[in-house]
Amino acid sequence: SMFGHGRPNPFAKQMRASQLQGKSHFPPAIVSDVVKDRELKVRMAFKNKRKKEMKEGKKRGAERTQIATRDEEWSDERLKTFLEVKPPEGMPADYNILLRAYRGMTADLFERFIAIYKEVGRDINVALEDGSTFLDLVSQHRKSTDYAAALEAAGGTKKTD
Repeated sequence: SMFGHGRPNPFAKQMRASQLQGKSHFPPAIVSDVVKDRELKVRMAFKNKRKKEMKEGKKRGAERTQIATRDEEWSDERLKTFLEVKPPEGMPADYNILLRAYRGMTADLFERFIAIYKEVGRDINVALEDGSTFLDLVSQHRKSTDYAAALEAAGGTKKTD
């Protein structure tokens, strides 16, 4: 059999054998590339569709604030789950707990959490290696005066105190 421009087809024997078995007449490497290519196209189409849906669901400016966390009722049990978080290497556990709570709670929730935190015997003045306390960190953020007040009310001090 001739293949293209008068050259013998290198896959002729393979083709005849595979046709008899009802298989693809392409070598396995080409078949797997075709399959991979098709899978990639399907995956990309799905990804692009999700991206578009997410973009349409995105809010801009003032609409972006997550009102849900403000309106939600947090039980004491949910607040206590923050006491179980494991710290990254080199960070004191109590400091990490305060950091996670600070990042994930409104000031009112944080104030409630601090009471639970102290109740179970955690250290409100836990310090990093440089001696700075959690109150030192919170005091640097201008919009965190309510969080700082909650820490101070619970006996929190700064490194400079």
